[in-house]
Amino acid sequence: MTAHPRTRERVGVTLSLALFMCVVLALVSASGAQSMSADARLSVLDAVVRVIAFDWSEDAVVGAGSGTIISEQGHILTNYHVVLSQNGEVLDLLPILTAESSAPDVAPTLSYFAAFLDGDPETDVALLQAFAWADGSPIPQDHRFAHVRLGSIEAMLIGDPIFVIGYPGVSGDTITFTTGVVSGFLGEDGSSSGRRWIKTDARIARGSSGGGAFDIDGTLIGVPTMRYSRVAPDTVETQELLRPIDVALPMLLQHIDTISDASAVAPAGRDAAESEASLPEVSTGAETWVTQGSLDDGAETYFPGRFAKRHRIELAADDTVHVRLRSDEFDAYLVVLDPDGNVVLEVDDSHGAGLNVDEVMETVDPGPYTFVVTSAFRHEQGRYTLEVVGAITASEREDAPAASSPPVRSERAVGAPPAAFDYSGVWTGTIVDSYAGHGTVRVVMHQDGATLFGTWQSAFAMGSNSGTLTGLLQSDGVHLELSPSDPSSCPFRGVIERVDTTIGGTYVAFDCAIPISGTITLTKR
Repeated sequence: MTAHPRTRERVGVTLSLALFMCVVLALVSASGAQSMSADARLSVLDAVVRVIAFDWSEDAVVGAGSGTIISEQGHILTNYHVVLSQNGEVLDLLPILTAESSAPDVAPTLSYFAAFLDGDPETDVALLQAFAWADGSPIPQDHRFAHVRLGSIEAMLIGDPIFVIGYPGVSGDTITFTTGVVSGFLGEDGSSSGRRWIKTDARIARGSSGGGAFDIDGTLIGVPTMRYSRVAPDTVETQELLRPIDVALPMLLQHIDTISDASAVAPAGRDAAESEASLPEVSTGAETWVTQGSLDDGAETYFPGRFAKRHRIELAADDTVHVRLRSDEFDAYLVVLDPDGNVVLEVDDSHGAGLNVDEVMETVDPGPYTFVVTSAFRHEQGRYTLEVVGAITASEREDAPAASSPPVRSERAVGAPPAAFDYSGVWTGTIVDSYAGHGTVRVVMHQDGATLFGTWQSAFAMGSNSGTLTGLLQSDGVHLELSPSDPSSCPFRGVIERVDTTIGGTYVAFDCAIPISGTITLTKR
């Protein structure tokens, strides 16, 4: 039977409309699958902050960038170049601006101050921690910051969506959200193979440096770091680059005992029952050396406030050695030095070992290796078990005497401290003034015997101040005198006491038309 021509036309139109609607629905579905949910967006918007590079010695803003809060304690991940002065020096006291996720159209305002904790200029990552509110009052230890989870690029594929959030500055002061995909990966040199860089077509402005690059679930997978440009005849080619979170992870785990994990990146405190099958095997015929000890008040001090015990073991050359350090009473931290006193292993939490150490290391030279057992945090005490498996030629079952032990040297630790505390260095903290209210203060101090001298800068809601200081170490504490650069301001005198790396006490103004007094607390950075 032959259909009426008009009927065939109607059927054709119907089929065309159906096909068109299927395509539209497919596109809508695909588009929805590539969008971050509203809840995830609100979460990451609350965790991305603006970092102000304020040079207190110059009393001026020298730059700005972005950062992402990655722990409930207020740790902030950013770029190393964001926290540098114009002279290339680290600015260790940085104003942090935030905005409400519910009001992305409002410019961020000063919320708190953060201190510089650690950084790596080679990989261009830095870690900060919030410590004082905008009015200078200390942030309570039980305060919990909104933060994001950490992910990994190991499971990411080319074409996966990426969302970049930061404060670019080129389009006003409000927060900016851009999208793109994983365009590819690069090695450290920016041209070879590897996964040290993520290429993306998501737009990254200069002020977005240090901000967050997130996957579709709102998990932090990278830090917007660099834009590479190449000028060719009649054209300019650009490539946006992200630093993967995997590159920053070793530094983060040295400072943060709890990191929210999205699954790919294992945080501190992992399940100790994970498989050890991936560990290299030690040499055939290896011996096992085991000792038990305790960190207590009688132990030597390895790092300010950290107790330590040392063990010496003679190891053969060119050997694979398995080292385990376990404690149920403190967060174990291990440093191993070769016969020349060079650090060959420094570990806090090993993968699959929870807060314990379970590592394999390679020896080069034969001789006595020093195993320094300490804790990840100050004042921790308790019992431990140290086990070494390898080609052991001799060992000291008891703790090696501190006097005969080689000094410890590493990026994060120093050797046995001198008999007298060294006050030289950068101190940051809070100040409560009867006239100016709550504020923050930064002191750069130098020591010459019992004499102290240096500079200071303070910041209050009503303004900032700076000047010089002199001091004298006496039996009842440190006697300080602070002289402001502004001749209209009053000088101060105070006596402060030291507990480990923190000093604090009271001060009063002299030669002043009005009575002013206050308290100050500083911690050496």
